Amino acid sequence: MSPYFSVVIPTYNQCELLKKAILSVEMQTFKDYEIIVIDNSSSDETHDFLKNKKNIIYKKINNNGVIAKSRNLGIENSKGKWICFLDTDDVWFKKKLEKTFNEINRRKFDVICNDEWVIDNFKSTKKIWSYGPYENNFYKKLLLFGNRNSTSATTVKKNFLIEKNIKFDESKNFITAEDYDFFLNIALNKGVFYYLHFPLGLHLFHEKSESAVPKRLYNAQFQVLKHHIFNNINFINKDFLWKKVKKINDVKSSILTYKENPGFLKLLNFLYKILNAPFYSIILFKFLVNKSILQNKLMKFHKPDEN
Repeated sequence: MSPYFSVVIPTYNQCELLKKAILSVEMQTFKDYEIIVIDNSSSDETHDFLKNKKNIIYKKINNNGVIAKSRNLGIENSKGKWICFLDTDDVWFKKKLEKTFNEINRRKFDVICNDEWVIDNFKSTKKIWSYGPYENNFYKKLLLFGNRNSTSATTVKKNFLIEKNIKFDESKNFITAEDYDFFLNIALNKGVFYYLHFPLGLHLFHEKSESAVPKRLYNAQFQVLKHHIFNNINFINKDFLWKKVKKINDVKSSILTYKENPGFLKLLNFLYKILNAPFYSIILFKFLVNKSILQNKLMKFHKPDEN
């Protein structure tokens, strides 16, 4: 009999974190699941740890740094009705699958994403991140306001992915933002999202996180937006929107250039809150750039030492 959930875990040289991630699945109160680990040819103890784990489907590949390839292989090898994604450096609380199963039986949707605790090792903070909301014209909303999902908090109906032929894009230009593209494609195909506002896991930001380099993440998101704007959109002026999105990305890059300057952090923290909302940013950044306010701020905060 096929399992209800397939848990796909990509990994690379993070054996100690992988052990915690797998243990968090094995401790689930809901037991009808399978675990699929896709190992990107790790050189640490990962192989020795997994080779005798009979309850784990273990695949070893060389993905050339493209985590999308690992996730796609996990999907291809899955037998569950629903696919859960779990990154190596994240863990679930013991009722994650039980509560997800209960919601599936209560409502109709194609994607469910729960809240999660986020620990940021860079800022030494811990807080709950709440995702969503789901709205009408969701594809357009994701384009304008940015990604509204966390991969390790998301479970997707497998039949929907098969029927719509949706996979993670393996383009190297999308690395760190391949999940954004994945959810955009689900929304484009009229997939219904449901957001469960209850924390069911813990997400860790650390120095080895794929998204630990903001400039790389923003550039990847920029490539995703470029792809969707020129390939899928038919309800807006593509050239007009592209110019606005490009201007926003140029400003983001300028901001990140000054990130290391302590005096600039106050301005950066303010702008960071709106960087993932291109629609509102268009208005704000157009005003700032045209009036040279942002440029003056950068000059002020990046003033050379006089000593």
